[in-house]
Amino acid sequence: MHAQGICSRASDMIEEADWHGAADRRLLAECKAAIREVAPEADLILYGSRARGDAREDSDYDLLVLVDREVDMDLERAVVDRLVPLEVRTGQILTVLIYSRTRWNSAQYRAMPFHRNVTREGVPV
Repeated sequence: MHAQGICSRASDMIEEADWHGAADRRLLAECKAAIREVAPEADLILYGSRARGDAREDSDYDLLVLVDREVDMDLERAVVDRLVPLEVRTGQILTVLIYSRTRWNSAQYRAMPFHRNVTREGVPV
């Protein structure tokens, strides 16, 4: 399943997920808004312990960001510049990986265990 497949099941998964407390929803919405200032087409997928529902209080938020363009240092820096203030204000750790949709959906990436894990457990934001 590719990113569109992950995103198409968003509403069902959001209703089922226990990790979506008010604070989580607010932080993730702020992350999405901040990232979309730089990349309006970006899709965000939460994966890892917060997506699985087995996070501890000190667990980070693992976010995959998919964009329509090639990822370069300028894009990465712009995303980090917008997310650091959220981390400082909330005390939460945001671990963000940015991939172009083309690269993420390539046969090479689809074969990677990381891709399979995100596809299996990822929750669209």
